[in-house]
Amino acid sequence: MELFISVMGIFTPGSLVKLSDIEVAIVLGQANSVDEPVLAILTQSNEEALDPPALGIKADKSEVTGILDLNDHLPRVNQLGEVWPQLNAI
Repeated sequence: MELFISVMGIFTPGSLVKLSDIEVAIVLGQANSVDEPVLAILTQSNEEALDPPALGIKADKSEVTGILDLNDHLPRVNQLGEVWPQLNAI
């Protein structure tokens, strides 16, 4: 299990997460440690969509307050299709 976490991080790439300031983000990978996800911020704190998303933002695990169900956020997830090549380049 430790090997899996060391490779994938605590928050696996592709996970949709809620941040402490009410922003919604998708996990792109991990930074220097397993508890430091690299994110694409999809919404502002007022839940208004960012267009385009803010890419490559590093966060501390304490900023992530929950994992969201992708199915509950399909409009936000669907908008990623336009920027997905940029997300994969990070």
